[in-house]
Amino acid sequence: MIKGTLYRHDNAPHHKEIKTFPKHFHEGREENVKESNLSDNHEKAIREFLRFVKEKLESEEKE
Repeated sequence: MIKGTLYRHDNAPHHKEIKTFPKHFHEGREENVKESNLSDNHEKAIREFLRFVKEKLESEEKE
């Protein structure tokens, strides 16, 4: 969490309305569910998510 916000990618099959089902992304809070475009390749997905985390932390530092 960054300042009380939640950022989480997962593939639990409970958001059938999402185009990338079962992959989805909780952006900012649990109820804000969006498509997850992370790679299906695990190593690449980890890199993509770590890049996302780095960008979020850098933007927090600027504020």
